[in-house]
Amino acid sequence: MSENNKREEGLQDYLDLLEKMAEYLRQQSIRNYVIFEIGINLGIRVTDFTCQKVRFYKEACENGFVEMIPSKTSRYKKKIRVYMSDELKTLITEYIKDMKEDEWMFPSRKG
Repeated sequence: MSENNKREEGLQDYLDLLEKMAEYLRQQSIRNYVIFEIGINLGIRVTDFTCQKVRFYKEACENGFVEMIPSKTSRYKKKIRVYMSDELKTLITEYIKDMKEDEWMFPSRKG
């Protein structure tokens, strides 16, 4: 087997695992599934995207991108912009449809 075929097979195994994880989370908790999908699709630190209110995501879906200053680089005040896929926008829009704009997007389960 060539080196390229090994890489492709490894990548396919990784993608299959991600799909299995997504399916498991989708069945267990829509909240955790949405967190997973945002993390995988946007590549932003969990602490940066879970501390946002619904308004932030509503605007992001309307604009087609997330724009923020990541906490790790906040002292440099460097804003990042990450574009969202149509699938992610649809998922988020469906998740927040019955939520108020001033609610936390992902309220803590601890209270």
